[in-house]
Amino acid sequence: MPAITIPNLMNASQASIALQSLKGKVIVLDFWATWCIPCIQSFPKLGELQKKFGSELQVIAVSDETPERVAQFIKNRPVDIWFAADTSASSVLRQRFPYVALPHVVIIDKEGVIRAITRGDEVNREVISQVIKGITPAVSYKNEVVADGEVFEKVAPGEDHFSIKGFQEGIRGGRTQEQNSVTYINMHFSRIFLDLYNMGYRRLRYEKIDPSEQKTNKETMYSLYFATKESNYQKMIEALKQKMNAEFAYKSKLGKEKDTVVIITKIGEPDTAMVKPANSTTRSGTSKSKVYARNQPLGEAIAYYLENFGLVNNIVLDETGDKTKVDVSFSWELEKEGAMEEFLKKLGLKIEKAVREYDVLVIYK
Repeated sequence: MPAITIPNLMNASQASIALQSLKGKVIVLDFWATWCIPCIQSFPKLGELQKKFGSELQVIAVSDETPERVAQFIKNRPVDIWFAADTSASSVLRQRFPYVALPHVVIIDKEGVIRAITRGDEVNREVISQVIKGITPAVSYKNEVVADGEVFEKVAPGEDHFSIKGFQEGIRGGRTQEQNSVTYINMHFSRIFLDLYNMGYRRLRYEKIDPSEQKTNKETMYSLYFATKESNYQKMIEALKQKMNAEFAYKSKLGKEKDTVVIITKIGEPDTAMVKPANSTTRSGTSKSKVYARNQPLGEAIAYYLENFGLVNNIVLDETGDKTKVDVSFSWELEKEGAMEEFLKKLGLKIEKAVREYDVLVIYK
């Protein structure tokens, strides 16, 4: 365990803590963010673990957001663990425990030995019990000590090119898009297809794919580069789908299912501070606690956000009928009771349940 002092401590009896001073306890460092739904969903479990193991355990949830935002979160959703706001650009914590995806968990035993760096969903009573006994638990190793690097040689503008490779050791994974090209680095094949169809995992189906291939590991992760003369993004994506189905081991197709889903309908006009005329081609996403969607119909953008960020535990369909493309930008306290309904009302929308047919993505060989 490195000598690190954690600043801006909250829900604790002191304003900061040196990790070395916690020797004799198991420490769980949970790196999280207020906009990360899986992070928020894990807090009840972490609170239960803190209560179960008492003085033998100390859970510290560390965010790089402001102390004010973290304090507001604690007020909205109290949890009996310690919180910290580590906002320093030169954070020693993040230098020692680098991460890309959240939640990111580090477990340190009573002697100060790091026993696990893993995902949030792998932390449970059995794991903590093992670490208390000095046993290294059999959890996944979340290795995110990676660097940016070039995997493909880019082609000259106006040329068509398709190249696919396997897992690239030590290179940061992700997706980048330029005017006439798109690159995927170290992504599970299903994630690439889902991105091409603009769908989330809830709609993913496998057909005659071995369960071992459905898991994410080096053997099932790929890097892909596609460049085309076509400057229209949607036409480029359609061309890439055809290339994948022709030249990749895994194929894709759309299927239909019918069940109870959540539908979005229009009840009024949106707040003009949140919704502007479209003037950007960037995609939906988050930046710290801010959420944004660009160049999309409002109902379609919000349906994707609610379904794929886990706010609604269901398929979400846009039934507003409005296809006007807009830019949406907002921040909200998603952990607050009734916050989602208030947020939707400001957008002139509401949600309800209904039985509908919807698209699913089928991956097969």
